[in-house]
Amino acid sequence: MLKSKFIIWLNVSILICSFSSVASVDIVNLENGLVAWRHVIEGTSSATRDSGLIVYLLIWPNETNGPWYNHPTATFTDGDWRINAEFGMDPDNSLIDVGHTYQIVVMMANRSLMDVKTFPASVIRDIPQINKSREITVTRTDQKHS
Repeated sequence: MLKSKFIIWLNVSILICSFSSVASVDIVNLENGLVAWRHVIEGTSSATRDSGLIVYLLIWPNETNGPWYNHPTATFTDGDWRINAEFGMDPDNSLIDVGHTYQIVVMMANRSLMDVKTFPASVIRDIPQINKSREITVTRTDQKHS
């Protein structure tokens, strides 16, 4: 019995290691810096349309200490992805978010993060440490579009 448990554990470990070494996701058109209220963010990933993986942009507002706001991206056949992200409120209605900072990260998941049992479903507190990009810090300007 011990031998079969070890083999199952070993197979799961190999699967996780091989998935995380093959899986990749990154932001390619943004570094730490300034963003408008709506900012187009693009990247690359191994989440092709047929892979079963979904790429999400997560935005953490620093002034309110989160939570992570979850946004599914448009993922293309080659794994490239893009999203028109929003940082705070529309500047036509309020300039309250100008100067606020946000952490952004992209991650891949093999199921919808919208299935999370929280309200609203697009909000999460903790993200896993695998299959995610580096975190980027951005500051909101008073511009409406990037």
